[in-house]
Amino acid sequence: MRHLLVLAALGSAVLLNASPALAEWSFNSGPAPNAFVQTNTSTLELQCDRIRFAPAGYEDSQDILSKRGLSLRFMSDGQTEAAAFQLGDANAMIEMVDNYPVEIRLNDMSDYDFILDQIARNAALNLSMID
Repeated sequence: MRHLLVLAALGSAVLLNASPALAEWSFNSGPAPNAFVQTNTSTLELQCDRIRFAPAGYEDSQDILSKRGLSLRFMSDGQTEAAAFQLGDANAMIEMVDNYPVEIRLNDMSDYDFILDQIARNAALNLSMID
């Protein structure tokens, strides 16, 4: 299934630029199965129990950590918002791992199930820092 993933170029406080990446999800099996999609500068990886987002650079990861969250918007046709989810201290543990990717572990697996279900149902995912 083809999905459009919009990985936001993150600025200090606002969404500055968005670059759509038309991509097939790639899948890895093995001891740590995952699905991932990449743009030229960012990677989003869905693991069994967590999300990893590697933004364009270390500074972007630091900004996400200082803001303590990410906003996910699920777009049904690339423009119409079908659902949204805020990742933050209230529902997830957010930390920097393996040099600079941001890893998000949700406190409740039903929240993660909702995110995975929305990715499967909708044409696009927009990722941005929370305000």
